[in-house]
Amino acid sequence: MKKRSECTVAELGGALAKRAPFDYAEEWDNVGLLAGDATVKVTGVVVAVNLGPESLEAAEKKGANVVVCHHPPIFKPISKFTKQSSPWLFQAVLKNISVIALHTNYDLASEDSSRKLAATLGFQFKSFLTGRGGEEPRSIRQVKFVTYVPEKNLEAVRTAVCEAGAGRIGEYEQCSFSWEGEGTFFGGKDTKPTVGRSLELTKASERRLEIVTPAIYIDKVVAAARKAHPYEEMAYDVILLENPSKTIGYGFIGTGKMTFRNLLENVKGTFLLKDLIVAGPGLYNSEMDVTKVAFSPGSGSSFVGAAAAKGADVYICGEVGYHQMLEARTKNLTLMVLGHSYSERFFVETLSTWVAGVVDAGIEKVFERVHESVF
Repeated sequence: MKKRSECTVAELGGALAKRAPFDYAEEWDNVGLLAGDATVKVTGVVVAVNLGPESLEAAEKKGANVVVCHHPPIFKPISKFTKQSSPWLFQAVLKNISVIALHTNYDLASEDSSRKLAATLGFQFKSFLTGRGGEEPRSIRQVKFVTYVPEKNLEAVRTAVCEAGAGRIGEYEQCSFSWEGEGTFFGGKDTKPTVGRSLELTKASERRLEIVTPAIYIDKVVAAARKAHPYEEMAYDVILLENPSKTIGYGFIGTGKMTFRNLLENVKGTFLLKDLIVAGPGLYNSEMDVTKVAFSPGSGSSFVGAAAAKGADVYICGEVGYHQMLEARTKNLTLMVLGHSYSERFFVETLSTWVAGVVDAGIEKVFERVHESVF
């Protein structure tokens, strides 16, 4: 762990990006360091769902110069940056507080949290509720690197590419495959071949080395192989693979069995709620059996169809629109609507743990009370 005086804002952001890679984020999203100075040392960190008065006040009291938030205070390019247009971000910049946002990249990197939440609610994680939109992120896209090398140089090249990030399959490292073959080449007059002579057809005993690597590392892998390879011109192939290094997705589908009444009490206790919105069959039959539950934090409107398609009896989310409530009713799906920020409380818990693993500095959790029931 880095000491407080050694960790910069950039290093904190880089460490968080390893847990929730920034390229996981949807194309419309905006994550990473959004404001501040990447080179300054971290004096303390506030973790909150939003950049707002609560998080800024906590930062000022604790002497923290970083806020890690879930919702980006900037989504689209802005032509003006004033106190009126961006009040909380303006205050952060004025107070030399850096702002790091982890939004959809965090949501898509939260399988461990989803599994724990499913178990806490009394269900077993079965699958993600739905997948990421668009192409797979480059950081999980797999390629196979192939090159041809003399036997005596095989280990040097293999070691070099593994040190550059290749050769990992699950929990195994330095995974590769090679076999013997014969290579041929004819060097021009200006060449200086390691084997044979220029202006002659040369046949050489070689090894074909194959090794998988995340696509994001391929430039480093190729550069490392070139440096270790004995030939002037290294022959190699990069082959895009269909199987990603891991599967990512939003929320979860959980299986089990309990009454709706018990599930409701579990949800209230887990999310520290006195009340929530219920719509659908469970509202009228608290003893109905729930064998499959869906969950998505934040705005859940776009996933109502996915929850119904996967056979969920109950869909738990932060918020849905009126028309999505009607859609759920037609599909016999019960909704539990927690409130947007309340459904995302585990962002604060999880990120606080991640940050604590990086910096030796004060960490403050901020849980905002965005809405309350009025009687």
